[in-house]
Amino acid sequence: MDASDSFGRFDFLPSTPITSTRNRAASRLTKEKIDQILQSEYETDYTYSYTYSYKSYGNEEYIHPRLCRKFRSVPTTNLKEFDENALMEKVRHLIKKEFRIYEAHHTGMPDYALESSGGSVLSTRCTVQYNERSRTQKLFGIPLWFTSYSPRTVIQRKGYGASAGECWAFYGGHGFLTIGLSSRVNVTAVSYEHLPVELSPDGHISTAPKNFLVWSYQDVDDMHSRILLGNFTYDAHGDPLQIFHVQQRDQRLTNIIELETLTNWGSYVTCLYRFRVHGNALKIIPDLSEEN
Repeated sequence: MDASDSFGRFDFLPSTPITSTRNRAASRLTKEKIDQILQSEYETDYTYSYTYSYKSYGNEEYIHPRLCRKFRSVPTTNLKEFDENALMEKVRHLIKKEFRIYEAHHTGMPDYALESSGGSVLSTRCTVQYNERSRTQKLFGIPLWFTSYSPRTVIQRKGYGASAGECWAFYGGHGFLTIGLSSRVNVTAVSYEHLPVELSPDGHISTAPKNFLVWSYQDVDDMHSRILLGNFTYDAHGDPLQIFHVQQRDQRLTNIIELETLTNWGSYVTCLYRFRVHGNALKIIPDLSEEN
């Protein structure tokens, strides 16, 4: 059974006339149908950004099953609702809704490292920042001072994607970035997004990290109690955005994560564009009995 076949199967639903009809309708929700809808509205700016993300980040595997689940969960008592035109209109609505969520962070998962949500850079330890290609600030064409991107840029949102040079650069392949998360989290995955090779001025992304470690801390200076969540490899020939599921779970909640890069793809300098941390945050349930 291929991926498209598996998306059309919903054997776990109760067998009723309504759900059976909904299942048959959902089984017609193929990737080809989604592509047709996106292509039909391609001229609009609204849909263009969705189409770009859907294609360039290769997330058909993420978006398609979510659409099927969403479509099947819509309550209905009208079996005529599932004619072809109504089905496509419903799909159109769900596509836009799902991409609003996806466009927020490109992963469909909360990012607890995001600076605007409360994340922060705690330390870079002994990492030596690379400033040679810093930006020049000018007044009437006269250079006044030089600025460079700080480590904070790695946990900041960058609109529809990274631009060349909009990264934190440091010498060599070994570097540290210690991040304070917006809340205490049971980390389940991290993701790293680099500049697409198509946007690189020289057609290469040798500055991308290759091998890296992710550590979980209870205290930023306590190296003995830290736990290694995984040893990962970023594929420079793969998608710009890659998700890495932790190889070892830290049963403790943490609000400190450290990215330790070990090597890059051949350059004397490493550039970090966007690093995200995903997981399950501690949820505080109010005691309603106190209000009564």
